[in-house]
Amino acid sequence: MKTKIHWLRRAKGSSSFVSVLFFTFHFSLFTYLSSCSKELDVDYQDVEPKYVVEGTINEDSCLVILSQTSNLSGSTAQLPMDDAVVTVTLPDGSTQQLKRLAGNRFSAPIHAEAGKTYGLKVEVAGKTFTSQSTMQKPPYLYRCYVNWQNVATVKMLVSRFVVRDDSTMENFYYCHIYRANKSYAWDVANDRWASATHAINYPVAFVSEDVINDDKPEDADKVLHVGDTLHFHVRSIDKAAFDYFYALHQNGSKAINPKSNIQGGCYGYFSAYSERRMAVVIPQELMDDKEFKANNL
Repeated sequence: MKTKIHWLRRAKGSSSFVSVLFFTFHFSLFTYLSSCSKELDVDYQDVEPKYVVEGTINEDSCLVILSQTSNLSGSTAQLPMDDAVVTVTLPDGSTQQLKRLAGNRFSAPIHAEAGKTYGLKVEVAGKTFTSQSTMQKPPYLYRCYVNWQNVATVKMLVSRFVVRDDSTMENFYYCHIYRANKSYAWDVANDRWASATHAINYPVAFVSEDVINDDKPEDADKVLHVGDTLHFHVRSIDKAAFDYFYALHQNGSKAINPKSNIQGGCYGYFSAYSERRMAVVIPQELMDDKEFKANNL
């Protein structure tokens, strides 16, 4: 049995979302191998590398990370980046060039305002990538909590955020949970999750009771322990950024790069956002009492 798999991985220094695809891909491959008695001959095929642009702008600053794809074989030559120029177009039409930091990171102290649209231009090796994004109003982050929930016949520990949704406009949200300064889980939500009282109560991460009790080394990235602190970063994002992240999340099992909201033929995204944060500490009571709910600090 011979299967050809086309797979791009990010070069060293890339952001965490590629690891989501990487994990899902290997889990799916393991499942497939476990159920197949024939030999699997994987034929990797090299493809041309592409640039990856990840840009964000918020109330405090603008950050753009420029990287590239590479083949699993590692044979692809490095794309030139030394001449890269990154600029942001402000709402009044003026432009500001971002300062280059270490590792092809570009930054500037730009303070974005809600309701204003910002443009991004990246010029590198004769290529030009452009995008724009509109800054959203800060999310009304009402609460974050962790509690037990029955999912079919399995008891799951679920991490959730709750926002008061503005019913006068269409809203989109991105939540990233960090534990010990490392990515734990992320997801996006929109108005279709809003209740009759205009609240969105959204589950971001699930881990089963059995996985927690077994506490195997291979599950260390999922298992929660007493004393762990989950930091919830909840953003209001525009539709273009939501569409990108939604596709990325949905396509994880297919190892497919979603369509970028940046024009010019690269991967990645550009997002102007407002963010609010909360933290939840995992208490002993949560592990002892399945009816207990651990709320934000």
